[in-house]
Amino acid sequence: MKTVIVRAIVGLIAAACALYIGDYAALGIRARIKGQNGVMENLTVYDATPLKNGRDEVFYGQPETQACVDAIFPHWGYPACWRVRRNPVKEIE
Repeated sequence: MKTVIVRAIVGLIAAACALYIGDYAALGIRARIKGQNGVMENLTVYDATPLKNGRDEVFYGQPETQACVDAIFPHWGYPACWRVRRNPVKEIE
């Protein structure tokens, strides 16, 4: 029973590593074909501060642009674009 669990855990870790390596390789291939601008994007991000009542105050007056990569995982020091699109408000403390 323990060997089945160990094999399942090792299989999941191997699958996660293979997915990350495949994502990195696909990003590198697309960067060579399209150029770095073909795989990177600049998205608008807004700053926000937490208020005492638990809500956030968003400052729409000075939006920032954040570079991101079009991949599943973050690569090259940039976050994934799907994550930036999902959370366009950056909280500052």
